[in-house]
Amino acid sequence: SDTTPLLNGSSQDRMFETMAVEIEQLLGKLTGINDKMAEYTNSAGVPSLNAALMHTLQRHRDILQDYTHEFHKTKANFLAIRERENLLGSVRKDIE
Repeated sequence: SDTTPLLNGSSQDRMFETMAVEIEQLLGKLTGINDKMAEYTNSAGVPSLNAALMHTLQRHRDILQDYTHEFHKTKANFLAIRERENLLGSVRKDIE
């Protein structure tokens, strides 16, 4: 119904926080892997790199950037909805 909060309860808040931390950790690991790939391509022992390898490395960087951007956007949207629900809940209590 219209009066039921979408994000009620602390269990959903804890689940969101847990999932957000896990996603941030995974993005950190992916960043580390991309950095290691870049180090490998820049190392002196690597024979001249072909365009396909450089394209793959750039594509991995782009994907990481997209994932990071989408995660931050989704997290901000969730926090905005939660804040709105908290404000509306307090207004309803005041009205009652």
